[in-house]
Amino acid sequence: MSEHDPRDDYDDEPWRDRPSPKDLVRMPASMMGVFGLLQIIITQLYTGVGIATTVLSFVDDGKGIGDVLRSPMDIATMLLIVAVWLLATACAIVVMCGANDLGRFRRYWWVVAGAVLTLLGVPFFYLAVVQFPLGIWLIVLLSRRDVRARFEAVARGRIESGPQELRHARTDRTP
Repeated sequence: MSEHDPRDDYDDEPWRDRPSPKDLVRMPASMMGVFGLLQIIITQLYTGVGIATTVLSFVDDGKGIGDVLRSPMDIATMLLIVAVWLLATACAIVVMCGANDLGRFRRYWWVVAGAVLTLLGVPFFYLAVVQFPLGIWLIVLLSRRDVRARFEAVARGRIESGPQELRHARTDRTP
């Protein structure tokens, strides 16, 4: 008679080898934060170059500041540059805040908004080669039942959102 028991062939503890939601979101949250930071840096550089070239074009045309302010076309150009700058900066901030909140399992819909902006590659479409797969990964990750449950548990206060702080860590101090 064999020593093998067929009841030993199945897994009694299927959760043992599964990664926790915190482990699942660590890398995508970091990558999302890096791309948000990259977007903010590129936004500021592009805006600086756009403003510099616009101002230099005004100077090359022989216009003074008073002439520029009187020209509706020049004012519209400057306003367009500022509007694009504000929009691109806001998108990058949403992505960065979403990455931070993803790591802490806070504000689920803010994280979804950041993931969608990452998916679309807004405002820099040339980063979409990497951001599109990352955005899909984030959307799939956010739709997982265990990850959503972790967001809900943190929102209801059952689980701490971030690393727990040590209170009264110093023992040489009397209260």
